[in-house]
Amino acid sequence: AIMWQRILFFNILYTGCVLSLQLPHLYSRRKLHRHNGKCNTFMSSTTPYDIKSTGNVHSITFKVAGKEMKFETGKIGRQADGAAIAQTGDSMVYSTVCSERDPTPVDFTPLRVDYFARYSAVGQTIGAFHRRDSRGDDNEILVARLIDRPIRPMIIEGWQHDTQILAWVLSYDKIHPCEALSVCAASAAISISHVPMIRPVAAVEVGLVEGQLMVNPTKQQMANSTLSLTIAGTKEGILMIEGAADFLPEELMVTALKIGHAAIGEICDAISAFQKVAGKPKKLDTLRKLPIDLVDNIDQLFGDRLTAALSISEKHIRGAAVAEVERSIVKRFVKEEAPSAALSGIAAVSGAQMEGVAEKSDSGAPQLLDPLSTEEDISVYSVEAAQAIVEPGPVDSVLLEDEASELNSIAKSSISGGSPVGYGLDPVDVKVAVKKLLVRKLRNMILHTGKRSDGRSVEEVRPISSETSLLPMAHGSSLFTRGETQALATATLGSKAMEARYETLDTLGSKRFYLQYRFRG
Repeated sequence: AIMWQRILFFNILYTGCVLSLQLPHLYSRRKLHRHNGKCNTFMSSTTPYDIKSTGNVHSITFKVAGKEMKFETGKIGRQADGAAIAQTGDSMVYSTVCSERDPTPVDFTPLRVDYFARYSAVGQTIGAFHRRDSRGDDNEILVARLIDRPIRPMIIEGWQHDTQILAWVLSYDKIHPCEALSVCAASAAISISHVPMIRPVAAVEVGLVEGQLMVNPTKQQMANSTLSLTIAGTKEGILMIEGAADFLPEELMVTALKIGHAAIGEICDAISAFQKVAGKPKKLDTLRKLPIDLVDNIDQLFGDRLTAALSISEKHIRGAAVAEVERSIVKRFVKEEAPSAALSGIAAVSGAQMEGVAEKSDSGAPQLLDPLSTEEDISVYSVEAAQAIVEPGPVDSVLLEDEASELNSIAKSSISGGSPVGYGLDPVDVKVAVKKLLVRKLRNMILHTGKRSDGRSVEEVRPISSETSLLPMAHGSSLFTRGETQALATATLGSKAMEARYETLDTLGSKRFYLQYRFRG
């Protein structure tokens, strides 16, 4: 009976394809037609997407590297700003995006990402005494960071609503890994939400099995792979690379990146199609707008002082000098100065120190070219345009920090038309402008002088030293120093009874070597 159902289904699909070729006017506009809540399937002969809609439930199914992937929304998480389930095989990751109704004035993107791998996904209970899942373990924290890194720079600059992305592993078949799938689920959820995103993001894994590069290999295939690569990015470029390799040639790594990025582009296209079907209008009216020419005006008045402060080689004196200039900028542009701890964070230097800075500026400070504005008058991002992929425009590549900065400068053109520069400005606006100016000057310093703030060239490494046997009673100890950064490490030997037990969705086992890391003051 199942076989006959499959034959009937493929006959229907074949008939539909024939009709689409004979009656192209019926398919000239690719739309989903919804009538009385019935389920309608759309499968184009040119676009390999199977898009279905049943009431408020929407799904899209497609293939990537020969494996079927599916995104679905509307079945659960209906009160979230965006909710999506990503599925490959029997592995399913559910992701939600929620944001506060009102914005909070901050000079960064207020985003939090959490990832949860619950043992119910594999039909198990945790081995703890209370048999209850607790706070995230190290692997869950690392996967949350994996999701955060490519998505954060894709949120349009100026978004100030506290936002949280949650990713839950609902089902895991122990065949298809969930790490890259979680990035895709989070990207799909935020794409269909009202949170403005510049471009969809996706992630894949690339392995090398028996000399053959594979995209999204199974868990069993990865066990024999000499390459473990996780790649995340947009259709236009790569945002993040993480992984390990077993002494592979550079040409092979480049090929792996190309193959992985091609698969990322396919997933991003599917997320864009999914957004057109189930996406909400983007919330653009609360994006924070910098006053016109604020960065350039600060540069004209305080650029030389910032350049002199950034040229100081000693870290603490440099930080204090920059903080002093920041306070002067705040006094000039802000009607009432906010608490210094929030705006500067570093104690002021004495007058004698600043005189020394001024003398250094007059005598040996590097002469920088006049900085150019990174703003471009590109009008994109109406409410309709925000739901589509934004194409890049002409941007001065010399002044771009990275791809995320380029994309933000594109999107910012229509949201940066704030009021002209004057006095009585918001401290947050001034702080954001100062950060942009500092980045501009540091970048120009490196590009045009070949020197960094501490005086080192781009090819020069800080002094490195190591010392062993510092602690007499520890089994092993060492102190590693690189510049002003230090790490004190100890090693302890033990018997088999000291092995560390661990639980994951894949296995319950123990490890003979384990590392504990703490960041001390």
